[in-house]
Amino acid sequence: MMNPFTLIQRHRKIRRECARIQASIRDDAPIVIIYQMGKVASSSIYHALKQREDCHAFHAHLLGMPRQLNRRRRVADSWANPDKRLRTAKSLWETIIAPRRPAKIITLVRDPFERNISAYFENSKEPKRPHSNRKEFIDRLIRDFLKTSHHSLATDWYQKEFNPTLEIDVFAHPFDTSRKWAQYELEPYDLLVLRTDLPDENKNQVISEFLGLQNLKIRPSNQTHTKSLNPVYADFKKTIRFPKELGTTILNSSYTKHFFSEQEIAAMQAKWIET
Repeated sequence: MMNPFTLIQRHRKIRRECARIQASIRDDAPIVIIYQMGKVASSSIYHALKQREDCHAFHAHLLGMPRQLNRRRRVADSWANPDKRLRTAKSLWETIIAPRRPAKIITLVRDPFERNISAYFENSKEPKRPHSNRKEFIDRLIRDFLKTSHHSLATDWYQKEFNPTLEIDVFAHPFDTSRKWAQYELEPYDLLVLRTDLPDENKNQVISEFLGLQNLKIRPSNQTHTKSLNPVYADFKKTIRFPKELGTTILNSSYTKHFFSEQEIAAMQAKWIET
């Protein structure tokens, strides 16, 4: 059980965040929700926006009620074990999404192979285990990753979470793969879809114009490869080759084919899939 001091602090943080959400609908500054799956380099954008007074920025991986209920069952949310992500999602849903209040939505897209590898290193305990033989360790991690990871998560997240929650079929709207971003007016939302491999200065400009903000500075943060696992992470990426059947399934997914060009998909195939 959580110690009393930590529990009190957790409840205070949740109350503050829910109060921020309530306050956002009483102000003229735009409501901004960075709404995306995990491990697509969104935290730097959120932190840059959260510090500002000319917008109300929030961050969510789940907003739809089905996934909220699934998470509630999984984490056993209760007064003695409050889940900040779940309670924030519930507040955003009840205050902004369900009433369909106007909001600016930013969602990010990343190479699906890169995203899945990054998620594995962030969430799995296996890469943190001590080891004496690097090659054997990497081989073991690759086997575990291929066996245990949710390789279709990118497509599934949009089809099961984003699209039904916002009542937007993101795959039904054209995406300029050469520009690496697209903006849509889909009442009551303005939507910005942004590829993470867009250069940082372009991200600053695109997001600033989308939100009507000046002097926005986005700095990289929370990058798995910059943490203590850097050598293992780098060796893993150099070594792994996805089995042809699995890799081809990822390449042929709605997500990959919509957000990446034929040339980029061919490059992914050469980089990630065994021959």
